[in-house]
Amino acid sequence: MKKFLNLLMIIYVILIFTACTSEITSNSYDRSNPHTDVEQINLKMLTSVMGVDPGAQTDNGFYEIAYTGETSVNILYTDFESKTRVFLCNRPECTHDTESCTSWIGDYTGGASLFSDGAYIYVLIWGNSTEYNQNETNCARILQIDLNGENRREIYRFKATDSVVGAFVSDSENLYFMMQRMNPSWSGYELCLVKLNTTTKELTPLETYKTGDVWIYGVSKENIIIKETDIFSVVSEPNSEQWLENIKNVKTKFILFPINGDEPRDILEWTQNDQLGLIANDHYYYIDYNERAFKAFDLYTAETKVIHTDLKTVPQENTNLSPIWDNHFLCEFVKVSSNSAKIKRDWLAIDLYTQQIYNDLLSYNDFGEQRRVTIIAESKEEFLVVNGKQEITIDFKLANGSVRSQNTITANYAFIAKDDFWSGVPNYQEIVDWAFPK
Repeated sequence: MKKFLNLLMIIYVILIFTACTSEITSNSYDRSNPHTDVEQINLKMLTSVMGVDPGAQTDNGFYEIAYTGETSVNILYTDFESKTRVFLCNRPECTHDTESCTSWIGDYTGGASLFSDGAYIYVLIWGNSTEYNQNETNCARILQIDLNGENRREIYRFKATDSVVGAFVSDSENLYFMMQRMNPSWSGYELCLVKLNTTTKELTPLETYKTGDVWIYGVSKENIIIKETDIFSVVSEPNSEQWLENIKNVKTKFILFPINGDEPRDILEWTQNDQLGLIANDHYYYIDYNERAFKAFDLYTAETKVIHTDLKTVPQENTNLSPIWDNHFLCEFVKVSSNSAKIKRDWLAIDLYTQQIYNDLLSYNDFGEQRRVTIIAESKEEFLVVNGKQEITIDFKLANGSVRSQNTITANYAFIAKDDFWSGVPNYQEIVDWAFPK
């Protein structure tokens, strides 16, 4: 069973963060006690669907994780107003490599990722404990930190047999996420939607899924949108060509999960390979490959609207989606030449308000390969983008305390006006990088 699940993780690029020690506080979600203020609740996606992002933004800036040591990481901050990038530390004399530094996090075993709800930043330490190696020093955990880096506190530590899967959602008081855990009663794994109160540190299971491929795919007001694909219905031998082909045709559905305790309900079902999209603005925006059209499905009215029909050149496979920025749907089409390993990338953006299509998006040379200039954050008038790569030398701290200078490839950040970005005009304003000067 475990081997089979690992295979599925590879195919769907599932990142599972092995995690160790708090017991789940209850076994069921009480649907008889709805939230009294549900009308005022607006859930917010804090990460992408996969849950691993370059960083997280607030109203004033962008936070990210930098791997600066063999057993440690640092939090970096890019300020929108000053257009500077610094270690999240207000001490000019600081070397940013000890516990006295507000940017430094020691013992990041397994890796780390960062997200924010606007009031705090959160760091997920992935850990590397397993059911066979339950070393408490390797426990996965979630840290809550003030926006200036101060007042760091651990709000949850996982059991060794639990794993975090995918996205994080917030209602300003709780974090919602999907957790894979071992069920001792049948020696298998199950997925569980859970709620973590960031003040009381109480973890509450909301719903358990024993079969299928299950993800938090978006939010709509007080509802979490769950995407479930019944991949266990595929009867062919795993990893065979027929099995991979059958996966494309399994049934996929959206489940509307209200956090007020109301019963979940199915709202949309389709065949896995027929469409690809994402959720924003209480809609599911998607490419319909059968009709070569771009559509919007209203998550409340269940009505479908055709936004654009001129997508005849869109390939059905090798399509990558970006988050919706400035109400634009962005996608990338990757084509590999049949007689060579040469990769060609095409990009498309659709304005969700005007239905205008943009094909001439900005790109840069990534050591011989053209890549799209990527948006990683936005202010009211500008985007923070990656518009290149550079090789820099950093002082990398080893576990024994010594320091080694090493070369590494890092992203080049710049600001650009939103109008210039959509028009394909490369009017960049490079950031002043105090963290890693050129």
